[in-house]
Amino acid sequence: EYWEEAWTILGRCAGSIAPTETTTLYPLWEKVGCPEEYNSGETYADGSIVSSEKGVVYKCKPFPDEGHCNTHSPDSDYGYLGWETLGSCVGTLSPTLNPTANPTNLPTLLPTHALWETIGCPPEFDASLATAYATGEVVEYEGDVYECVASTSARCNQAGWEPVTGEYWEEAWMVLGSCTGTIVPTASPSREILPPWENTGCPEEYTTDTTYEEGDNVSAYESRVFECKPWPDMGFCNMFPPEDEENGDLGWMTVGGCDGTLAPTDAPTVLPEVIGCSAPAYDSSASYMDGDLVQERGDIYECNEWPYSLWCNNPVYMPGTDIGSSAWTKTGPC
Repeated sequence: EYWEEAWTILGRCAGSIAPTETTTLYPLWEKVGCPEEYNSGETYADGSIVSSEKGVVYKCKPFPDEGHCNTHSPDSDYGYLGWETLGSCVGTLSPTLNPTANPTNLPTLLPTHALWETIGCPPEFDASLATAYATGEVVEYEGDVYECVASTSARCNQAGWEPVTGEYWEEAWMVLGSCTGTIVPTASPSREILPPWENTGCPEEYTTDTTYEEGDNVSAYESRVFECKPWPDMGFCNMFPPEDEENGDLGWMTVGGCDGTLAPTDAPTVLPEVIGCSAPAYDSSASYMDGDLVQERGDIYECNEWPYSLWCNNPVYMPGTDIGSSAWTKTGPC
């Protein structure tokens, strides 16, 4: 009685409607037909397109995610790590869109990556494995740049871990991008030319087995002269060399450039011998004042004037140590 409130007449018909195509999971992708199905025996690169048994089309993601395309099928739980969904498909696609892989499972052409951050290519990877690479070192191989990331850097020059060609290469190397040409060499070292220091020739180079005090000069980089800073910074002169990029300037200051060697100086000054060695042995629990004498390891030391004398009572500044010179002055042998 009330059908007109629920229905609208569209027209007349004859026969039956042909069955529709199988329902798809996603809207049809831009091509007609399905590309080849994913094959775990193939090697896929950035841009490779495959389909699944359910008629879904996937595309391999670009660097740095493309490595997952060869470890996870697109319809697996972790397929999203390397594959993006393009849509559904019906039928077959001809010709195939995937690159042809040779029998070694390597793509005919290595994938192209975006240019890396530096202009030019680093040194080429030594395929003879005769070169040892440190973690963080970069090399070039067939137009791409790889960084040694192995926790054990020796892996980076071992058979089986060569970039791309080694079976386990991804455990040792990371792709940074592609490169062309060569890196423009920088000045070595890249430091400004300094005016000559007050003396002719270079002083002795810094050594870790020498104890340095305020005003001592050393050379580094074969042409730069550094001077140990005064108290309270001179203690750092025996802790960090002037070449230390992070901490060298805590104890050392640049005083100029040099060339050649210093002319020999007069015979070294011999400290006067303290007769009798009457000074008591150094005692870390004793209390000392400026001018007090102690003996330590066959030498006599005098506690420096105030305020340095305050350190004479700190065992960290015991005489004869690297930083002990801040509190004690050696006056002679015993």
